[in-house]
Amino acid sequence: MSQRPIWQVHGKREPSELFVGYAAGYDVIPRPAADSLLLPHDLATNQAHLVMLARTGIVAVEPARALAGAL
Repeated sequence: MSQRPIWQVHGKREPSELFVGYAAGYDVIPRPAADSLLLPHDLATNQAHLVMLARTGIVAVEPARALAGAL
């Protein structure tokens, strides 16, 4: 890695291994980051929220369809 991890820029001590194992990305640990594993679930949550917004009339149907297509 060419730059120091963000936690070393301002911090004076190293984070715990538990924290690094949970929060680190590809640049720190050669495995999928938690966000990559959670992405399908985040998208499903966003889709469900969009359906609720459309059904309650907060978002019109056509824009909701366009947004759903982007998810």
